[in-house]
Formats: sequence, C-alpha cells, structure tokens
Amino acid sequence: MNLAAWLGVADPPGLPPDRRPAVLLEGSKQYVEALWPVVDAALRKRTDYRLVIAVPEIQHEATERRFSHERVVTSSSLAGVRRSKQDFALVINAAADPEAVSETIGGLPPRTERRDDLLAGFAMALLPMLGGRRLASIDALKDALGSPDTILCLGNGPTSEEPALSAYSDATLFRVNWTWRARGRMTRPSTVFTADPDLPPEGLSTILVFPRAASGKLVLAQHLLAMRLPRAGYLFADALSPPVADLAAPVTPTNGALMIAVAAQLQPRRLAIAGMDLYRHAKGRYPGSNAVEGYARGHSAECDLAVIGKALAGFSGDVEILSPNLAAALKK
Repeated sequence: MNLAAWLGVADPPGLPPDRRPAVLLEGSKQYVEALWPVVDAALRKRTDYRLVIAVPEIQHEATERRFSHERVVTSSSLAGVRRSKQDFALVINAAADPEAVSETIGGLPPRTERRDDLLAGFAMALLPMLGGRRLASIDALKDALGSPDTILCLGNGPTSEEPALSAYSDATLFRVNWTWRARGRMTRPSTVFTADPDLPPEGLSTILVFPRAASGKLVLAQHLLAMRLPRAGYLFADALSPPVADLAAPVTPTNGALMIAVAAQLQPRRLAIAGMDLYRHAKGRYPGSNAVEGYARGHSAECDLAVIGKALAGFSGDVEILSPNLAAALKK
C-alpha cells in the first residue's frame, strides 16, 4: 500500500511537492507550444501559481525536453485529478483563445497555500531514527564535506561540459537538480541543490540542499516512502543563519546561484564555477537540448547576479569562472 495515499496527503502522480495552486495546460504538444508563451507571460505576474503541462503519453518525452524547467506529465496520469478540479486553480485547453487565457490568469484570486503537515511531520519524525541526518549550519555542512580545499560549482548550462573541467576531477563537486544524470559526465556530486521530487540515482550518497524547508520536507517524505534515505545529510537553506539569500521573496535565486552562495560561505581555498550561463548560451539552455531559453518564473538574472556577486565579494579564496556569460555579467 502507498503510505502517502493511505494518509490522504499524496499528490496525484507526476505533480511536484510544491504547495502553490496549479494551473493546468493540457493538449497536444503542438498546441502547448503555441499557447505556452502566453501562459508563461501571464504567470510571470502571478508567481503565486505554478504550471503543470499535460500531453498525450506519446508526446511526453519530447515535450519534457522542450519545457525542461516545467512540470510535464501525461494526460492519463491526471485521470484521478479530473474527478476533483479543486486540485487545479485553472484548467486550460491548449486550443483556447490566447487573449482570454491571459485575462483569466490575471483574474485568479490570491493564492491559498496547501500544507501537508501530516506527511511532512511524519517524515521529519522518522528520518533521524532511520539514519537521515539534518545539517543545520554551514559549519555542519563543512564538517560533513571534510572541509573541502576546492569546490567545483556546476550548473546545467552548456559550459558544464567544457573540456577544461577535467582539471577539476579531484574537486568537491556541487551540482544542481538532476537533469545532468542522463549525460554521463561528472555524475558523482557530493552535494546537490534541488527542490525537485526526483529520487537520487541508486548508489549515490549525496548531501541534499533544499532552498526552502516547506517544500524540502515534502520531497524528503517522498524519499522516505521510497526507502531512499538521505544518509549523507540534508540542509534547508532558508534555515541558515545568517541567511545566504532572501528565499521568501517573490523572486528568488535559482538553485545554481544558491549553490555558489553556499559554496562561498564554506570558504574553500579555491572555487571554480561552470555551467552558469544565465540561460542564454549560443548552444542552448542545456547541452544538446532544444529547451526553451530564459529564466523560469520566480527567478531572474538580476536576482542571481546580486546573490552571486555578494557571495563572491565576501569570498577570500581563488575564483575561476568558466562560464563567459556569468563572468561578463559580474563585471558590469
């Protein structure tokens, strides 16, 4: 039996553990591609809402590659949700009139947070007993990492696969989310900064850093229910004191910027940064990908650069930035 379902607090299959009300965009990949810019523009003014895209199963993989920063599910996985439309604040057929869609999203009521306190509390109570270790401070993270001499902060942009990175094969590796797994390069990070519900690869012992405790606890609950415990440790960035960034603001730093801020606070002797291409690299959003360019809703280049700039200004070691876009932007 699925314990989360038994408790009555599980999300439908494929939905993220994010408590923001959701807007569902459903239709064929062709119609989703046509309407997505309108929906994206409208939701940038309503960052209290998240987007879920649903397409036929045969189009799921291609759509997920194209909209890699969105939550893409199959229409069939949402069959149970359709019986309870309260799971979505708005359901949009991708063939809908764009002007009407924009107006409707703009008129959505202020968000009301859903909280799964039962599931989160259940996970947080059990994790310590089963070997899950919470790291409550930068010093605790530093100890868990063995006071690293060199840290390589690797985002997911095209420069994350530069040949020059071979010089950092012995560095302590920090990575972002899990999109890098399938590409088979630098796949043994010691720390991953994520808010995604994906389970870590089998056999990978890595510290998980979540931007916010609220969503992080729900991700950990899913890991617990799958018996994939974070034995290496986990950390909630918004619980750090002093804070590395304002993670409660309407616009927050990406996990990549947060990764650099935390790495700088660890004060290694050397800090290298790559794959942070500000979502505007000539080779695309990710290596070998046709994914949509640009920052995801709720994030911005200005926010990232402010957080990274402040972190590096307070860093006393050597810094090498292997992402030309980032290096140029920080010098402006």
